[in-house]
Amino acid sequence: MSQINHPIEEDTSNLTINDILFIFKKHKKVIFYTIILFLLVSTMITLLERPVYRSTSMVLIEDDSSAMDIFDMGLSTGKNFIENEIEILKSRTTAERTVERLLKSEHKDNLFLFQTRKYKPIGLRKYKPIFLKVWLQEQISNSNIEIGEDGEISDSLFDAFVGELRDNIEVSNQRNTDVLNISISSYLPGEAALLTNLLTEEYRNMDLEWTTGEMSHLKIFLTEQINKKEHELNESEELLEKFQKNEKIFGVDDNSSLLLNNLINAESEL
Repeated sequence: MSQINHPIEEDTSNLTINDILFIFKKHKKVIFYTIILFLLVSTMITLLERPVYRSTSMVLIEDDSSAMDIFDMGLSTGKNFIENEIEILKSRTTAERTVERLLKSEHKDNLFLFQTRKYKPIGLRKYKPIFLKVWLQEQISNSNIEIGEDGEISDSLFDAFVGELRDNIEVSNQRNTDVLNISISSYLPGEAALLTNLLTEEYRNMDLEWTTGEMSHLKIFLTEQINKKEHELNESEELLEKFQKNEKIFGVDDNSSLLLNNLINAESEL
């Protein structure tokens, strides 16, 4: 009869504090070097990463569509209104207007967005090793991008700036509110605030232009309708006069009516 030997398994479910301390003492060198390596890697990653600042502005969205209510056939809903405004804020048109305004501003030669500003590390990042600076190429000054006095650049460069700005835009809606949070990130807090404010202003200008255009179209439409109805009314009056002449029907004007009433009253007194 054969005998089967089962391996003896060590019970690790009832480890005591002394057992844990023994394990630490036994592998203390490995644990120590692992912690040191982890700290070195974390420090290197921290030095490699540039700090990113984010600026946020809040916009209250109002559905001011009273101007076009006379054309409302009951088919419109406000369900997607906020989503539409978010897409407008993140649209290429809004970003293009913002970039065009920046290109004509005094800030164009000192922006990370246009690569016309050199990154200068602060704090402990100033003391990073030379090989890291070489690897990051931070010792190189501003790029070769040249912006004309009137903000003239090539179309490809303009598209690159617009794409980078759109990638940094984040728009969110506060739950159960009509408030939108617009935020843009940059390596400099002042630039992040500048980009956020300009984008918000351009969105407001676009909304104002659309509202003004809406009212202008409404005014033109109403003027056309008034002229059309006035023409139809004149035609109707001409047809009525022609019919009265043909049928020998004469209307009584106000003076004739007054004389007739006076004559009737005089006869009744007699």
